[in-house]
Amino acid sequence: EIVAATYPRVKCFKTFIYDAAYLSALKEVGATHVMVGVPNEELADIASDLSHADRIVNKLAPFAASMRLSIAVSTQPLAMWHDGKYAPHLVNAVRNMRVAIESAGLTEIIKVTVPHVFELLGTSYPPADG
Repeated sequence: EIVAATYPRVKCFKTFIYDAAYLSALKEVGATHVMVGVPNEELADIASDLSHADRIVNKLAPFAASMRLSIAVSTQPLAMWHDGKYAPHLVNAVRNMRVAIESAGLTEIIKVTVPHVFELLGTSYPPADG
């Protein structure tokens, strides 16, 4: 109710909560696009344990028919302030998330991304030079 009253025309959301009750609330207010960010602290678990990725995808699956979903695996995991802590887990975490999505039959519905910080680009403008 709070979201609907405060932002009646907002249809795209980014959240770090993949709880069914929260996603249901977004669905009820008419969300059409939701990016679910998986916290950095879960990156190592996802990388080493496919069942962790499966649990996340299974929580999202009931909403896949009613909204476009994306999973942001971690948040700026290669940023310098993380001091390389998440880098060793990134590729396997993305791979396991993709496997979980494929196993659920949602490859064309749920997309995966990794948000990066601009400091990774040597040059940011024009974009083709980055």
